[in-house]
Amino acid sequence: MKKLKAYIVKTNTIISPFGEDVAESLVGWQNLAENRKEIFLRLGMEAEYIDPGQTISDSRYLLIFDYVYVSQKLLKDFLNSSKKGDKSQSLAVIKNAAVEYLLPLQELAEYTAPGQKKPAIIYDIFMVSGALPKADNYLDLRKHLHQICQPQLVATREITVEVRLPTLPGQPAFMLFPITSSLACHITNWVHILWLNHLMFGVRWLERIYKHKGWTSYKLLEALAIQRSIKPWKLLQKMVVIGKGCHIHPTAYLEAAMIGDNVTIGAQACIRNSFVGPGSNLADHTVLLNSTLGADCCTMEDTFLVQCVSYPRAIIGNWKLQVSLIGRGAYINPWAGFIDAIFQGHVKVKHNGEIVSSRRAFLGSCIGHEAQVGGKVLIQPGREIPNHYRIVMRPDEVISCIPTNLPPGEPLHRQNGTLVLHKKD
Repeated sequence: MKKLKAYIVKTNTIISPFGEDVAESLVGWQNLAENRKEIFLRLGMEAEYIDPGQTISDSRYLLIFDYVYVSQKLLKDFLNSSKKGDKSQSLAVIKNAAVEYLLPLQELAEYTAPGQKKPAIIYDIFMVSGALPKADNYLDLRKHLHQICQPQLVATREITVEVRLPTLPGQPAFMLFPITSSLACHITNWVHILWLNHLMFGVRWLERIYKHKGWTSYKLLEALAIQRSIKPWKLLQKMVVIGKGCHIHPTAYLEAAMIGDNVTIGAQACIRNSFVGPGSNLADHTVLLNSTLGADCCTMEDTFLVQCVSYPRAIIGNWKLQVSLIGRGAYINPWAGFIDAIFQGHVKVKHNGEIVSSRRAFLGSCIGHEAQVGGKVLIQPGREIPNHYRIVMRPDEVISCIPTNLPPGEPLHRQNGTLVLHKKD
């Protein structure tokens, strides 16, 4: 029997501020193209990139647009459900916490199936029978496919955790954080890379549990033997994967962490619900909470990251950086300040040339590749720092000129970058 083939439609989607194709978007420790290739290989499928107007000779095939991320579990379930008929179908998922978490700025259609109370979201993942509709560009092709493909609902399961938020006037006090292995997302903005990596925690761990059921059972029994009952933190302490050649200080605390090969972790570091890419070096007292570091990243002493995502080779030394995306080889000074919340409304971001709502009250910024942010620089939430920008404090904020004729023992202050005698009123 001929294997089902997958075709990936090229759209030339560029993600700002990185200025690179969406295929380079960070998904865990890989880019999107590598992640998708690995998933297709696991499912025994061949994949080929095509242009929107290209002819396909197969009678039935999977079609996915290049900006779409889909987890292995969700794709497998869609393939299984769509094999039952010979009609063209599109992937649809009932709105749940995971769908809602990633939904802003995705511009997706809704569909309410007969007998369903909740609407479903339709993604650009199609099982197509027959010839591919003729189209001059990917937008026309997308429109045609949604017209000829019947939405196919795929059931998903998730666990939601109620997370306390800082109390701000008019803002919710809690949010539901989903844990699931069934995810899909259209990556068209840097916020999607950030939010998707937040949820990759559930995907990576549940995939590992499915693959290594013996390992999971052993860890569960080990936790039970220690506590004689399931204590969440005791179980999570056992849910730690450490790669080869790592050097981890005995005082470091790890909980539900995945550590790549050749990672160094210093004294009193705390790594919880986070991924650390191979070759990374975390200095003493580093704290990572719900964060992802790419390969060969470096943190300075007392770095504190919450729900942050970093591309490889970044150097980070910030206390405290939250809900931000850091580019490849970027540098952040310990004294740099990133505002990550607003008191009213939602943080606004740039999307398709316009400034729009992110539908989030808590959101940091995005630092481009090789960009550098110096000390005493304060950045508003939702901002994009372009690649290679070097941002420093104003010259008059630094004492650069120190006269030698000032009286000793008297109070001095800075004035336009020069140290002067402080005159009393």
